Amino acid sequence: AAASAAGLFRLAIAADAAPRCWTSSSQFTWLRCCGPALPEGGDPACWGDGFTYELCCLSSPEAQPMHTDVEVCSNDPFRRLEVKNVAHGSLGGREDCVSTIGCRPGFSGRYEVAFEGIPACDKPGMVAATVGDEALATACDSLGELPENQRYDTAAYDEARLRYRFGTAVRPHCAVPNWRLLEEEPLRLYSLMHRRSKRMSRTLVNIGCGDASWDDPLGMVHTGFAQQGAPWRGVYFEATAENCRRASERLAANGDIHLECGYSTPDSVRSTLCARLNADVPACGRGSPADQGEPQRPVDVDAMSIDIDSYDCSVLREALMVVSPKFLIVEITPFPPPITAMAEFHPNFQLAERYNISGDEAINGGTGRRGGFWPGCSFSAVIALLWPHGLGLYRFSGRDAMFVRGDAADEVGLAEGDAASGGGRWRPSDEFECWRQGCATAGLDTAQVMDLTAKGVHTHLLPFIWEQIGTKAPKHPLTLGVAVPPPSRDLPRVRREE
Repeated sequence: AAASAAGLFRLAIAADAAPRCWTSSSQFTWLRCCGPALPEGGDPACWGDGFTYELCCLSSPEAQPMHTDVEVCSNDPFRRLEVKNVAHGSLGGREDCVSTIGCRPGFSGRYEVAFEGIPACDKPGMVAATVGDEALATACDSLGELPENQRYDTAAYDEARLRYRFGTAVRPHCAVPNWRLLEEEPLRLYSLMHRRSKRMSRTLVNIGCGDASWDDPLGMVHTGFAQQGAPWRGVYFEATAENCRRASERLAANGDIHLECGYSTPDSVRSTLCARLNADVPACGRGSPADQGEPQRPVDVDAMSIDIDSYDCSVLREALMVVSPKFLIVEITPFPPPITAMAEFHPNFQLAERYNISGDEAINGGTGRRGGFWPGCSFSAVIALLWPHGLGLYRFSGRDAMFVRGDAADEVGLAEGDAASGGGRWRPSDEFECWRQGCATAGLDTAQVMDLTAKGVHTHLLPFIWEQIGTKAPKHPLTLGVAVPPPSRDLPRVRREE
């Protein structure tokens, strides 16, 4: 096993000037090699040829990011990768060799070679040969040019991006597949914090936890680190009875997490958090009045998730008056930045609550109301809401987004080895770059909305999004607008060492 691992890692080194632990050429993943169930040192079969436990498991995820394959469906047509297998013989090379070629439109719109994979050749005893630069230059010609209706003014788009973005770090790995955000990204970040942070509260908050298993972004954190510290505490919320029963069994085995069953409102979430976490803050009717000194900070929480298929931002606003998570996963509506769209709470949501659904249906979105509702919170709406609370964009998967509190990122060295942060304080990712790199259509033609962004955020993009929401004829208030960044693009640091 060790020999095969080393062989695969050698391919990764050959393809990259700098070693990358997690690449598409390797069958090894962070979870397999470094997961919390493994002993110190990880899986020995993973290491070889300079790849070590320290390099791959203990480094910042910004320096050694997970592999992402979202380029094949990127929102931006100019970033979208077309992958094809090319026989070397068709390009004047060896007849027994085939290479995987990645093609991407250049500035002219004509497809150009983005990469050549490691060749596969049939003849034994012969060294695999690449196609060669001259022949490779024609490998994407059969794809022709990007259609006119998929093009936009890239310079004008970038002007809008620089004007409206909150995050300033450009990281291609910011966009990840949704399964990876659910299964590995929270687990890996918590692992880093568990190892390096001096202030772990062992507190989790989960609003819309499902059955607290595979589809819950905190599920693997909860089970994987159950025995590595004090018993868990915190508060979970779940709407459906079947999932509440399942979640109750899982939570009871690993600490003292309170599970609140039934549909929640912004007020009920705030009051439950106040009561169960004994929060000494003004939002709970406690704490020092403003004229008698600074009120105490919200309750420090290791990790938090929210996914309720309705008025998520209304609930999130109330929750953040009580708690301050080190990292947070939020279900989003992937409207393009800088559009802010938020469904606000209204009793009509309660009148349309759905009860005759199974736990599995609820996990797959079955609690969403039918007819006359636009649920959710857009990508930029969440970014703007979280910024004053010191939470900046870390990962984006189209359906969900993950945020990290700046002081927590700094404490555990998230900026170490990260060229985008310059080795200093951690900087949130540029949301425009994350969105254009990711796969998130929201039912829209992404090339069209990028063109509208380039033509004018207020004059073209915002009216178009308003029309899309209007087709739902919402029976509830909503907020729609444009996210305008604060004067300083430095993420606030809201907590300091005690």
